[in-house]
Amino acid sequence: TIDFALTESFSSNAQKARIALETWTALNLWCQNCGNPTLLTMPPNHPVSDLKCSACSMEYQVKSKNGRFGGTILGAVFQPMMDRVKAKTLPDYILIEYDAKRRQVIFVNLIRGEDISEDRVIARAALSQNAVRAGWVGCSINIDGSHIDQLWSRALYRALSDGRRSIVKPLRSTSLPAQLR
Repeated sequence: TIDFALTESFSSNAQKARIALETWTALNLWCQNCGNPTLLTMPPNHPVSDLKCSACSMEYQVKSKNGRFGGTILGAVFQPMMDRVKAKTLPDYILIEYDAKRRQVIFVNLIRGEDISEDRVIARAALSQNAVRAGWVGCSINIDGSHIDQLWSRALYRALSDGRRSIVKPLRSTSLPAQLR
């Protein structure tokens, strides 16, 4: 269940979802690089990433959608994003599809940062001169045809809760955290 209680001070639904789902991710997922169960929240407005593994420092960017994702996701600020793509230091992307009415996460998928190339990052139009952040240039990321690993689904969660083994292989040969075995 997604806990929106932490978000009552925010007026924007997008901000509420961001805070609630980053918190859900930190509490429910583990590092896909080393298997460590502790993901730390990055400071607000940290460029390009939201979470970081406390053991190996692997970074993650959380993207969420009430419903299903299409062929693109919104990225961060264009230039820092391109700099990280070129340096091959882009974080892995955790894509969360949820149902806001039921307050439930439906699917969690992962796109490895190394699988996002320069041609998949598309600059968006700069914000108008009347905008609070006039001239700001964001980006979109084309995820059509990307290799996507499923990390979590309602069915997988129920299987783990029932003590059955998951049919989804852990990524990069990492095992499930002890509390999920």
